[in-house]
Amino acid sequence: TRKGKGYEFAEKDPVRYHGVQPFETKTGQMNSKSSDKFSLSKFTGATLSRLAELDPKICVITPAMTEGSGLVEFAAKHPGNFFDVGIAEQHAATFAGGLARSGLSPFLCIYSTFLQRGYDQLIHDIALMNLPVRLVLDRAGCVGGDGETHQGLYDISFMSCIPNIKILTAANAIELIQMLTFMGGYDKGPISVRFPKKDFNKECLSAISTPLPEGWSPFKSEIIAAGNDALLLTEGTMLSTGLQVREILEHRGFQLEIMSLKCIHPFDAAALKTAFKKHTRIFTIENHTLTGGVGSMLKDVFFDDLQGKSVHSFGFPDMAIEHGSIKEVEKKYGMDALTISQGIKRILENRSASDDSSHTQFSA
Repeated sequence: TRKGKGYEFAEKDPVRYHGVQPFETKTGQMNSKSSDKFSLSKFTGATLSRLAELDPKICVITPAMTEGSGLVEFAAKHPGNFFDVGIAEQHAATFAGGLARSGLSPFLCIYSTFLQRGYDQLIHDIALMNLPVRLVLDRAGCVGGDGETHQGLYDISFMSCIPNIKILTAANAIELIQMLTFMGGYDKGPISVRFPKKDFNKECLSAISTPLPEGWSPFKSEIIAAGNDALLLTEGTMLSTGLQVREILEHRGFQLEIMSLKCIHPFDAAALKTAFKKHTRIFTIENHTLTGGVGSMLKDVFFDDLQGKSVHSFGFPDMAIEHGSIKEVEKKYGMDALTISQGIKRILENRSASDDSSHTQFSA
């Protein structure tokens, strides 16, 4: 394929012009502004590069997404530990399993939507043999401008049914760095971390050289804010949305307890059961489809513990989510903080109705 056919600047620099922002058509000059923000993809690349300096067994595999997955630095610093296998996701997954079987510590850096292509290999060449492959799922959740084909809204559902795989979900850049660091030394089986297309302050890079806090575990959920009126469970970067929701509702006389679910397969059962005993009204927010997502799994796993309680889930509907900025798409499907807070407020104000609708799913 000759990228950018008919436009000289794109033909000469196909990587840069694979996904573009506003630019001058006569000169090809991008209208970019300096920023103190870093994408989570770049945080990933910087973290893995640092880990490889400390452990020569760490290697990285990508299916032709060196730039998109933020791996340019890693490829330059550790060429012997970097494998771009081309647009061959099936081979990437099997190759990762082979490297793990040989005693190396492979990180398979792949977009959520592209992992779908290697599903058979994920099951048969990694999970069934319980091989310690580290799956780094970039662009998980709503990706906005890349459109329907790139939406990473299905990985929780198609991974959670596979035995042995742990599924982590990072709330921010620092937590992603910590999870990647933990994964580098985890050899009990396959483990994944999902994160969306989102930017954070470059200052978070300092976490790369900071040791993990004593006793820190990605398998433990965390209470972020206390509250007595309802429990709000958030997945990944939906934590920031959850905090906005809490602030909005606080002005309306409600206090939500927020728990960040760092690991969604398996759940932190002890922490969740303790929280369920305290609350009768429970809400979940996830950057995923409602079908087969966190809220759905929660109701299945904790069916007995949730009897007599109302459970409402906010996520994307069971349909193809189209092109648009992340902000526009979230607004359209009721996944912005204001719309979610309005939905929760209606439920909290109508106790009898919410008490009769336990185990329902809700997309505003």
